[in-house]
Amino acid sequence: MRIGVIHQVNGLGTGAAEQLLGVRLAAGHTREASHVAPKLELVERPFVDDAQLPQRLDELLGNAECDALLGILPVPLSVQAAASCEARGVLYATGNNNPRVGEGRRNVFHIGVPSQITANGTMAYLHGEQGVQRLAVLHTPGEFQVHAARCIADAATELGVLSTLVDIGLTADADVNVARAIETHQADAVCVMGSEVDRLIDLAPALNRLGGRPRVLLSRGMVCREFAERCAADGEGYDFIDLFLRSTDASSEELALMNRLASTDDGLVTTASHGFGWDCLRLLVAALANGSDLDDQITYLESAGPIVGATGFLRFSFTDHNGHWHEDPTTIVRLTDGRFTPVSRLAR
Repeated sequence: MRIGVIHQVNGLGTGAAEQLLGVRLAAGHTREASHVAPKLELVERPFVDDAQLPQRLDELLGNAECDALLGILPVPLSVQAAASCEARGVLYATGNNNPRVGEGRRNVFHIGVPSQITANGTMAYLHGEQGVQRLAVLHTPGEFQVHAARCIADAATELGVLSTLVDIGLTADADVNVARAIETHQADAVCVMGSEVDRLIDLAPALNRLGGRPRVLLSRGMVCREFAERCAADGEGYDFIDLFLRSTDASSEELALMNRLASTDDGLVTTASHGFGWDCLRLLVAALANGSDLDDQITYLESAGPIVGATGFLRFSFTDHNGHWHEDPTTIVRLTDGRFTPVSRLAR
């Protein structure tokens, strides 16, 4: 059982490194815990320049004769990898949830949480549990963050919550205007969508100076060691979107991931990226173990029902190859004394 892993060195920053670690830990766990994959082999092909991708894909899908491919790639490169796998009749899994990667390809399976699902879970907490009535949705300028912010604003509108969208830029220069926009809106909660840790750490003092101290909820990507260590004081009491239960009653997959990470470095914070890497690898192993060719593997994943993953339940169908469309994994954690502590598991 040979699974290719392709990733761009420094292409996705910390998140890519965390996904790769999740993949490697899942491989070790699978070899030890599964009777069907003791000889599982990872074939890694990192690359630096975009132009190197075709060569790496040829190495994995041709010379290495990989049975499936796992991509840790930005969207445009993931599209190329998915197309190459389609042409070779090979299964492709990615944590990315952008529909452009699949484009109807039946060999592609996504496990990233769609922004609409995250938005619904976010508002279930802010409005349903906390009674928020006026929300300021802040975001950095990137395409994904703009989309995620708009999804939250749309979900707020459906619940009768008044929302406003505020682009916070990539530097602290505009923080005075950001604070003014929040206060003008009279927001009783602020939701911040961004993956740039430095930017969101710089934003914290401006949020803490707001009159009335509205509740602050940050994006899933900020549940990480770097934010906890560098923003422990300013971020004390902040809430964060999460997808783990972080307790002893979590699924066997989540517990296995957390135990493996703790054995690697007991100071690590388990992140969504770790979970996506873990689940992608485990998903491919399950498909390969239950199908001798691509059609069999696809049929298995589409008909297996809810599959237990570290990031929650995954469910696929003939028309839906994003595993988190029907099983919302959203939970909420709070930064308390430098640690992320669960405060809500919503419907879970």
